[in-house]
Amino acid sequence: AFRPDSSDWIVFDRFELKYDDQSGAAGTFESSRVVNNLHANWQLSPKMQLGLQYGARYVASTFDGEEYSGISDIAGFDLRRQLTRRFDVGVHAAVLHSWESDVLDHSIGLDVGTTIAKNIWVSVGYNFAGFRDDDFSASRHTAQGVYLKIRIKADQDTFKDLSLDSLRPSR
Repeated sequence: AFRPDSSDWIVFDRFELKYDDQSGAAGTFESSRVVNNLHANWQLSPKMQLGLQYGARYVASTFDGEEYSGISDIAGFDLRRQLTRRFDVGVHAAVLHSWESDVLDHSIGLDVGTTIAKNIWVSVGYNFAGFRDDDFSASRHTAQGVYLKIRIKADQDTFKDLSLDSLRPSR
């Protein structure tokens, strides 16, 4: 994570190596994936924020001895506008591209969010078009239809006033 105090940018990157191995009546399956997700948020103004995502994945799989591999990536954005101190509205879109098959999937939607308590934000949204991809959808809802999102901010200051003395056994 990159969060300089003097910048309007916040950048997060997540790199994952995944391996699956299954065998059963339907056959054998083995898959290795390399997945990277990069997210950047830019505070355009005190009431506007732009979020950008780029993710890439390489997959090598074997199904009953047949080998397959491929590259896919996702590019997306979120644009949020603060309406009041508690309410905001957003629009978002993403495109998932599978390079070997040259298939494109799209997700586009709207949402309305509210801060229900300090550091707790809830939104309800609807995607008019969508797709499902577990490797890229962890940070954004891309499936078609209605969804509910809850975000809770927790950092080094969240529990600083919590006294742990009450949890320790007395001697």
